[in-house]
Amino acid sequence: MPSPVICIRDTDISNGQLLVKDMWPNRSQANPSIDPAPQGPRYLRVVETPTLPVLDGTVIAQTVSGLSAYLLVTLDLQAGGANITPAQAEQIAIELITEMRAGNGLTQAEINVILQEVDDPNLNATGLGLGASTATVNNILQILGGATFTVPAGYDLEDAQDAPQFMSEDDQASKFSAFHNPIVFEDSSFWISLAQGDLSGLKSSRTVNNVVLDPYVVVYDGTGIPQ
Repeated sequence: MPSPVICIRDTDISNGQLLVKDMWPNRSQANPSIDPAPQGPRYLRVVETPTLPVLDGTVIAQTVSGLSAYLLVTLDLQAGGANITPAQAEQIAIELITEMRAGNGLTQAEINVILQEVDDPNLNATGLGLGASTATVNNILQILGGATFTVPAGYDLEDAQDAPQFMSEDDQASKFSAFHNPIVFEDSSFWISLAQGDLSGLKSSRTVNNVVLDPYVVVYDGTGIPQ
């Protein structure tokens, strides 16, 4: 099963301000020889501000990280065998971040509706699972959850035969930061935290000075359904 993802909705939060303390094994207690990779304590990260990739012809001119970069190398424009443009990638990234911060669902069908409703008629047939697109729901969610995805300078959007290419899922996995630590689906401590622990509180509305505020986070299962 794809990994669940925790995304920070609140724009006033910075990296390191939100901590989930009740996920196991704890780094300070884990035995690396017998325990799985430590899951807690987990400092939550904010999604990176979309960066406009810069192209020199079909080559990415400078190393770029974030959702825009991911979309640029994985989405097939109009399912017609061409990459979307950097400007389109940035525009889609902004829309996806807006939807996440609203706590809305981000399944494949919902993401495709968002793409096709962007104010650009050249995107009305672009989407996950369409044409040669290689973007995945879970990788988009991971980036929205603060994971760093980086495309290096010199990456060519065309292959050796000058045909548009879309980054394979294996290659996508290699572009996430080595420090990226996805949640293990089978981790019962995550689900307990979600039901009655730290995550339950963070994903719930809160009242400050008699004003009801949105939750700090939205938690998605690996398919993009809010939990």
